[in-house]
Amino acid sequence: MIPGIHINTVAELMLNYGVSGFYGVAVLYILYGISVALEGIYAISLNIPDGATGIVPAAAQRLSGKGMVGRSIRSYILGGIYGVAFATALMPLAFVILPSMQQFAQENMFLILLFASSYILLSDAKIQNIVAFVLAGLFGLYIFESGDYIFPMLAGFFTLPMLMIKTKAVDIEKEKECKNGIEWKIPAIATAATAVMYLIPGVATPTQIIILASIFANIKTEDFITALGAINASNIIYSIMMVDIIHKNRTGVAIIAQNMFETGMHDHAIIALIGSAAFALTAYAILPRIKDIVIFLKPFNEQIMKFILGAYLTLLVYLTSGGMGVFIMGIACAIGIITLITKARRTNLMGSIILNSLKYYYR
Repeated sequence: MIPGIHINTVAELMLNYGVSGFYGVAVLYILYGISVALEGIYAISLNIPDGATGIVPAAAQRLSGKGMVGRSIRSYILGGIYGVAFATALMPLAFVILPSMQQFAQENMFLILLFASSYILLSDAKIQNIVAFVLAGLFGLYIFESGDYIFPMLAGFFTLPMLMIKTKAVDIEKEKECKNGIEWKIPAIATAATAVMYLIPGVATPTQIIILASIFANIKTEDFITALGAINASNIIYSIMMVDIIHKNRTGVAIIAQNMFETGMHDHAIIALIGSAAFALTAYAILPRIKDIVIFLKPFNEQIMKFILGAYLTLLVYLTSGGMGVFIMGIACAIGIITLITKARRTNLMGSIILNSLKYYYR
Protein backbone atom coordinates (compact mmCIF):
# COMPACT_ATOMS: atom_id res chain seq x y z
CA MET A 1 0.00 0.00 0.00
CA ILE A 2 2.97 2.32 -0.66
CA PRO A 3 1.94 5.47 -2.56
CA GLY A 4 2.71 5.07 -6.25
CA ILE A 5 2.74 1.26 -6.16
CA HIS A 6 -0.42 0.21 -8.00
CA ILE A 7 -2.36 -2.99 -7.28
CA ASN A 8 -1.41 -4.21 -10.77
CA THR A 9 2.24 -4.05 -9.73
CA VAL A 10 1.45 -6.05 -6.58
CA ALA A 11 -0.40 -8.62 -8.71
CA GLU A 12 2.55 -8.99 -11.09
CA LEU A 13 4.93 -9.49 -8.17
CA MET A 14 2.67 -12.16 -6.68
CA LEU A 15 2.47 -13.97 -10.03
CA ASN A 16 6.22 -13.77 -10.54
CA TYR A 17 6.80 -15.28 -7.10
CA GLY A 18 4.57 -18.21 -7.95
CA VAL A 19 1.38 -17.28 -6.12
CA SER A 20 -1.53 -19.01 -7.86
CA GLY A 21 -4.81 -20.89 -7.41
CA PHE A 22 -8.09 -19.75 -5.93
CA TYR A 23 -6.58 -18.76 -2.59
CA GLY A 24 -3.82 -16.79 -4.32
CA VAL A 25 -6.39 -14.74 -6.25
CA ALA A 26 -8.45 -14.34 -3.07
CA VAL A 27 -5.42 -12.85 -1.29
CA LEU A 28 -4.83 -10.58 -4.27
CA TYR A 29 -8.38 -9.26 -4.10
CA ILE A 30 -8.16 -8.80 -0.33
CA LEU A 31 -5.16 -6.56 -0.99
CA TYR A 32 -7.11 -4.89 -3.79
CA GLY A 33 -10.01 -4.08 -1.47
CA ILE A 34 -7.69 -2.69 1.21
CA SER A 35 -5.72 -0.66 -1.33
CA VAL A 36 -8.82 1.08 -2.72
CA ALA A 37 -9.53 2.48 0.74
CA LEU A 38 -5.94 3.42 1.56
CA GLU A 39 -5.30 4.95 -1.87
CA GLY A 40 -8.14 7.36 -1.20
CA ILE A 41 -6.56 8.42 2.09
CA TYR A 42 -3.13 9.25 0.74
CA ALA A 43 -4.51 10.71 -2.49
CA ILE A 44 -6.55 13.15 -0.39
CA SER A 45 -4.19 13.78 2.54
CA LEU A 46 -0.87 13.79 0.69
CA ASN A 47 -2.07 14.80 -2.81
CA ILE A 48 -0.45 11.70 -4.32
CA PRO A 49 -2.43 10.31 -7.27
CA ASP A 50 -2.43 6.67 -8.24
CA GLY A 51 -3.66 5.29 -11.53
CA ALA A 52 -7.12 4.76 -10.09
CA THR A 53 -7.23 7.85 -7.87
CA GLY A 54 -5.68 10.19 -10.40
CA ILE A 55 -8.40 12.83 -10.31
CA VAL A 56 -9.11 12.62 -6.55
CA PRO A 57 -6.50 15.18 -5.40
CA ALA A 58 -7.83 17.81 -7.82
CA ALA A 59 -11.24 17.56 -6.19
CA ALA A 60 -10.21 16.95 -2.60
CA GLN A 61 -7.85 19.92 -2.54
CA ARG A 62 -10.86 22.25 -2.70
CA LEU A 63 -11.96 20.94 0.69
CA SER A 64 -8.47 20.28 2.08
CA GLY A 65 -7.55 23.92 1.53
CA LYS A 66 -10.41 24.82 3.88
CA GLY A 67 -9.19 22.43 6.58
CA MET A 68 -11.64 19.69 5.63
CA VAL A 69 -9.34 16.74 4.94
CA GLY A 70 -11.34 14.44 7.22
CA ARG A 71 -14.57 15.39 5.45
CA SER A 72 -12.98 14.52 2.09
CA ILE A 73 -11.79 11.13 3.33
CA ARG A 74 -15.20 10.36 4.79
CA SER A 75 -16.92 11.30 1.51
CA TYR A 76 -14.61 9.01 -0.45
CA ILE A 77 -14.99 6.07 1.94
CA LEU A 78 -18.78 6.35 2.20
CA GLY A 79 -19.00 6.62 -1.58
CA GLY A 80 -16.97 3.42 -1.82
CA ILE A 81 -19.30 1.61 0.57
CA TYR A 82 -22.27 2.58 -1.57
CA GLY A 83 -20.28 1.59 -4.65
CA VAL A 84 -19.65 -2.02 -3.62
CA ALA A 85 -23.24 -2.35 -2.37
CA PHE A 86 -24.78 -1.06 -5.60
CA ALA A 87 -22.37 -3.04 -7.79
CA THR A 88 -23.36 -6.24 -5.99
CA ALA A 89 -27.06 -5.46 -6.35
CA LEU A 90 -26.71 -4.53 -10.04
CA MET A 91 -24.82 -7.67 -11.00
CA PRO A 92 -27.83 -9.76 -12.18
CA LEU A 93 -29.05 -6.82 -14.28
CA ALA A 94 -25.58 -6.30 -15.74
CA PHE A 95 -25.56 -9.87 -17.09
CA VAL A 96 -28.74 -9.06 -19.05
CA ILE A 97 -28.17 -5.48 -20.22
CA LEU A 98 -24.44 -5.04 -20.85
CA PRO A 99 -23.93 -7.77 -23.49
CA SER A 100 -26.74 -6.27 -25.58
CA MET A 101 -25.15 -2.79 -25.34
CA GLN A 102 -21.61 -3.90 -26.13
CA GLN A 103 -21.72 -3.78 -29.93
CA PHE A 104 -23.42 -0.36 -29.99
CA ALA A 105 -20.83 1.09 -27.61
CA GLN A 106 -17.90 -0.25 -29.62
CA GLU A 107 -19.30 1.03 -32.94
CA ASN A 108 -20.06 4.52 -31.61
CA MET A 109 -17.26 5.05 -29.12
CA PHE A 110 -15.68 7.97 -30.98
CA LEU A 111 -18.97 9.90 -30.88
CA ILE A 112 -19.48 9.03 -27.21
CA LEU A 113 -16.02 10.33 -26.28
CA LEU A 114 -16.48 13.38 -28.48
CA PHE A 115 -19.68 14.16 -26.59
CA ALA A 116 -17.88 13.70 -23.26
CA SER A 117 -15.05 16.06 -24.22
CA SER A 118 -17.53 18.63 -25.61
CA TYR A 119 -19.49 18.46 -22.37
CA ILE A 120 -16.36 19.15 -20.33
CA LEU A 121 -15.43 22.17 -22.43
CA LEU A 122 -18.88 23.69 -22.82
CA SER A 123 -19.97 23.21 -19.21
CA ASP A 124 -17.51 25.95 -18.17
CA ALA A 125 -16.16 27.47 -21.37
CA LYS A 126 -13.66 29.91 -19.87
CA ILE A 127 -10.57 30.47 -21.97
CA GLN A 128 -8.23 29.16 -19.27
CA ASN A 129 -10.26 25.95 -18.95
CA ILE A 130 -10.11 25.34 -22.70
CA VAL A 131 -6.37 26.05 -22.77
CA ALA A 132 -5.79 23.63 -19.87
CA PHE A 133 -7.78 20.89 -21.63
CA VAL A 134 -6.01 21.35 -24.99
CA LEU A 135 -2.53 21.75 -23.50
CA ALA A 136 -2.92 18.64 -21.33
CA GLY A 137 -4.47 16.78 -24.27
CA LEU A 138 -1.57 17.49 -26.62
CA PHE A 139 0.88 16.50 -23.90
CA GLY A 140 -1.06 13.28 -23.33
CA LEU A 141 -0.87 12.44 -27.02
CA TYR A 142 2.90 12.76 -26.79
CA ILE A 143 3.48 10.69 -23.68
CA PHE A 144 1.19 7.82 -24.63
CA GLU A 145 3.22 7.45 -27.82
CA SER A 146 6.32 7.15 -25.65
CA GLY A 147 5.10 4.45 -23.22
CA ASP A 148 3.17 3.94 -19.98
CA TYR A 149 3.88 7.15 -18.09
CA ILE A 150 0.50 7.82 -16.53
CA PHE A 151 1.82 7.93 -12.94
CA PRO A 152 4.55 10.52 -13.70
CA MET A 153 2.00 12.56 -15.64
CA LEU A 154 -0.60 12.53 -12.84
CA ALA A 155 2.03 13.28 -10.19
CA GLY A 156 3.19 16.23 -12.27
CA PHE A 157 -0.33 17.52 -12.95
CA PHE A 158 -1.72 17.28 -9.44
CA THR A 159 0.87 16.58 -6.73
CA LEU A 160 4.01 18.59 -7.39
CA PRO A 161 2.21 21.89 -8.13
CA MET A 162 0.39 21.62 -4.80
CA LEU A 163 3.63 20.82 -2.98
CA MET A 164 5.33 23.83 -4.57
CA ILE A 165 2.54 26.42 -4.33
CA LYS A 166 0.12 25.38 -1.58
CA THR A 167 2.58 25.12 1.33
CA LYS A 168 0.26 26.14 4.17
CA ALA A 169 -0.36 23.41 6.75
CA VAL A 170 -3.94 22.16 6.64
CA ASP A 171 -6.03 22.65 9.75
CA ILE A 172 -8.03 19.81 11.25
CA GLU A 173 -11.78 20.26 11.33
CA LYS A 174 -13.78 19.72 14.45
CA GLU A 175 -15.27 16.27 15.05
CA LYS A 176 -18.82 17.34 14.09
CA GLU A 177 -17.58 19.03 10.90
CA CYS A 178 -15.98 15.79 9.79
CA LYS A 179 -19.16 13.73 10.09
CA ASN A 180 -20.98 14.60 6.89
CA GLY A 181 -23.82 12.61 5.41
CA ILE A 182 -24.05 11.74 1.72
CA GLU A 183 -26.85 11.18 -0.75
CA TRP A 184 -27.16 7.72 -2.30
CA LYS A 185 -28.10 8.96 -5.77
CA ILE A 186 -24.65 10.16 -6.89
CA PRO A 187 -22.78 6.93 -5.97
CA ALA A 188 -25.62 4.91 -7.51
CA ILE A 189 -25.27 6.73 -10.84
CA ALA A 190 -21.46 6.49 -10.66
CA THR A 191 -21.60 2.74 -10.00
CA ALA A 192 -23.97 2.09 -12.91
CA ALA A 193 -21.89 4.30 -15.23
CA THR A 194 -18.74 2.39 -14.27
CA ALA A 195 -20.33 -0.86 -15.44
CA VAL A 196 -21.17 0.74 -18.80
CA MET A 197 -17.60 2.03 -19.16
CA TYR A 198 -16.38 -1.56 -19.25
CA LEU A 199 -17.96 -1.85 -22.69
CA ILE A 200 -15.24 0.39 -24.09
CA PRO A 201 -12.48 -1.79 -25.59
CA GLY A 202 -8.94 -0.92 -24.67
CA VAL A 203 -9.86 1.51 -21.89
CA ALA A 204 -8.09 0.78 -18.62
CA THR A 205 -9.21 1.79 -15.14
CA PRO A 206 -7.42 5.19 -14.99
CA THR A 207 -9.04 6.21 -18.27
CA GLN A 208 -12.46 5.08 -17.02
CA ILE A 209 -12.06 7.13 -13.85
CA ILE A 210 -11.04 10.28 -15.68
CA ILE A 211 -13.72 10.06 -18.37
CA LEU A 212 -16.40 9.32 -15.78
CA ALA A 213 -15.21 12.25 -13.69
CA SER A 214 -16.38 14.60 -16.44
CA ILE A 215 -19.98 13.60 -15.71
CA PHE A 216 -19.65 14.86 -12.14
CA ALA A 217 -17.28 17.78 -12.69
CA ASN A 218 -19.83 20.50 -11.93
CA ILE A 219 -21.55 19.03 -8.88
CA LYS A 220 -20.75 19.81 -5.25
CA THR A 221 -17.18 18.89 -4.35
CA GLU A 222 -18.18 16.40 -1.67
CA ASP A 223 -20.52 14.63 -4.09
CA PHE A 224 -17.73 14.57 -6.67
CA ILE A 225 -15.38 12.84 -4.23
CA THR A 226 -18.20 10.47 -3.25
CA ALA A 227 -18.69 9.54 -6.90
CA LEU A 228 -14.99 8.79 -7.28
CA GLY A 229 -15.08 6.56 -4.21
CA ALA A 230 -18.01 4.65 -5.70
CA ILE A 231 -16.22 4.27 -9.05
CA ASN A 232 -13.02 2.96 -7.50
CA ALA A 233 -14.73 0.59 -5.07
CA SER A 234 -17.20 -0.84 -7.60
CA ASN A 235 -14.21 -1.68 -9.79
CA ILE A 236 -13.27 -4.34 -7.23
CA ILE A 237 -16.36 -6.28 -8.32
CA TYR A 238 -16.53 -5.29 -11.97
CA SER A 239 -12.87 -5.98 -12.71
CA ILE A 240 -13.25 -9.73 -12.34
CA MET A 241 -16.97 -10.21 -13.05
CA MET A 242 -16.72 -8.58 -16.49
CA VAL A 243 -14.81 -11.67 -17.58
CA ASP A 244 -18.13 -13.51 -17.36
CA ILE A 245 -20.49 -10.65 -18.32
CA ILE A 246 -18.81 -9.50 -21.55
CA HIS A 247 -16.20 -12.28 -21.81
CA LYS A 248 -13.24 -9.88 -21.84
CA ASN A 249 -10.57 -8.80 -19.38
CA ARG A 250 -10.53 -5.02 -19.01
CA THR A 251 -8.10 -4.43 -16.12
CA GLY A 252 -4.57 -5.50 -15.37
CA VAL A 253 -5.45 -7.05 -12.03
CA ALA A 254 -8.16 -9.21 -13.66
CA ILE A 255 -5.79 -10.38 -16.41
CA ILE A 256 -3.19 -11.39 -13.84
CA ALA A 257 -5.87 -13.04 -11.69
CA GLN A 258 -6.86 -15.17 -14.69
CA ASN A 259 -3.22 -16.15 -15.20
CA MET A 260 -3.00 -17.10 -11.54
CA PHE A 261 -6.20 -19.17 -11.62
CA GLU A 262 -8.40 -19.60 -14.69
CA THR A 263 -11.88 -20.34 -13.44
CA GLY A 264 -15.57 -19.58 -13.95
CA MET A 265 -18.35 -17.29 -12.76
CA HIS A 266 -18.97 -18.99 -9.41
CA ASP A 267 -15.41 -18.54 -8.19
CA HIS A 268 -15.23 -15.04 -9.71
CA ALA A 269 -18.30 -14.02 -7.71
CA ILE A 270 -16.79 -15.36 -4.50
CA ILE A 271 -13.50 -13.55 -5.17
CA ALA A 272 -15.34 -10.29 -5.96
CA LEU A 273 -17.28 -10.55 -2.70
CA ILE A 274 -14.07 -11.29 -0.78
CA GLY A 275 -12.46 -8.15 -2.23
CA SER A 276 -15.56 -6.11 -1.44
CA ALA A 277 -15.61 -7.44 2.12
CA ALA A 278 -11.95 -6.46 2.52
CA PHE A 279 -12.80 -2.93 1.40
CA ALA A 280 -15.84 -2.77 3.69
CA LEU A 281 -13.87 -3.96 6.73
CA THR A 282 -11.09 -1.48 6.01
CA ALA A 283 -13.68 1.28 5.60
CA TYR A 284 -15.31 0.22 8.89
CA ALA A 285 -11.91 0.51 10.60
CA ILE A 286 -11.18 3.90 9.01
CA LEU A 287 -14.44 5.77 9.57
CA PRO A 288 -14.27 6.14 13.39
CA ARG A 289 -10.56 7.00 13.19
CA ILE A 290 -10.56 9.65 10.47
CA LYS A 291 -9.57 12.46 12.82
CA ASP A 292 -6.65 10.42 14.18
CA ILE A 293 -5.53 9.65 10.62
CA VAL A 294 -5.64 13.32 9.67
CA ILE A 295 -3.65 14.26 12.80
CA PHE A 296 -1.08 11.58 11.96
CA LEU A 297 -0.71 12.86 8.37
CA LYS A 298 -0.76 16.57 9.25
CA PRO A 299 3.06 16.85 9.60
CA PHE A 300 3.36 15.90 5.92
CA ASN A 301 1.82 19.29 5.08
CA GLU A 302 4.76 21.14 6.63
CA GLN A 303 7.27 22.76 4.26
CA ILE A 304 10.15 20.35 4.96
CA MET A 305 7.91 17.29 4.68
CA LYS A 306 6.52 18.56 1.38
CA PHE A 307 10.09 18.80 0.10
CA ILE A 308 10.83 15.24 1.28
CA LEU A 309 7.59 14.02 -0.28
CA GLY A 310 8.48 15.68 -3.58
CA ALA A 311 11.93 14.07 -3.48
CA TYR A 312 10.35 10.68 -2.72
CA LEU A 313 8.00 10.98 -5.69
CA THR A 314 10.84 12.00 -7.99
CA LEU A 315 12.93 9.03 -6.85
CA LEU A 316 9.94 6.70 -7.21
CA VAL A 317 9.27 7.95 -10.75
CA TYR A 318 12.94 7.53 -11.65
CA LEU A 319 13.03 3.97 -10.31
CA THR A 320 9.82 2.95 -12.08
CA SER A 321 10.00 5.02 -15.28
CA GLY A 322 13.61 6.16 -15.66
CA GLY A 323 14.85 9.55 -16.73
CA MET A 324 12.05 9.88 -19.28
CA GLY A 325 9.50 9.55 -16.50
CA VAL A 326 11.16 12.36 -14.53
CA PHE A 327 11.21 14.54 -17.65
CA ILE A 328 7.49 13.90 -18.27
CA MET A 329 6.68 14.63 -14.63
CA GLY A 330 8.55 17.94 -14.91
CA ILE A 331 6.65 19.06 -18.02
CA ALA A 332 3.35 17.95 -16.46
CA CYS A 333 4.27 19.92 -13.33
CA ALA A 334 4.74 23.07 -15.42
CA ILE A 335 1.30 22.56 -16.98
CA GLY A 336 -0.18 21.95 -13.52
CA ILE A 337 1.38 25.15 -12.16
CA ILE A 338 0.01 27.17 -15.08
CA THR A 339 -3.41 25.68 -14.39
CA LEU A 340 -3.23 26.69 -10.72
CA ILE A 341 -1.96 30.19 -11.42
CA THR A 342 -4.63 30.90 -14.04
CA LYS A 343 -7.30 29.36 -11.77
CA ALA A 344 -8.38 26.99 -14.51
CA ARG A 345 -10.50 23.99 -13.60
CA ARG A 346 -7.97 21.29 -12.78
CA THR A 347 -10.28 18.47 -13.82
CA ASN A 348 -9.79 19.75 -17.39
CA LEU A 349 -6.35 18.20 -17.23
CA MET A 350 -8.22 14.96 -17.97
CA GLY A 351 -7.93 16.09 -21.59
CA SER A 352 -4.60 14.24 -21.48
CA ILE A 353 -6.59 11.00 -21.44
CA ILE A 354 -9.65 11.93 -23.47
CA LEU A 355 -7.84 13.32 -26.54
CA ASN A 356 -5.70 10.20 -26.63
CA SER A 357 -8.84 8.03 -26.48
CA LEU A 358 -10.42 10.07 -29.29
CA LYS A 359 -7.35 9.44 -31.40
CA TYR A 360 -7.53 5.72 -30.63
CA TYR A 361 -11.17 5.45 -31.76
CA TYR A 362 -10.99 7.80 -34.73
CA ARG A 363 -11.81 6.04 -38.00
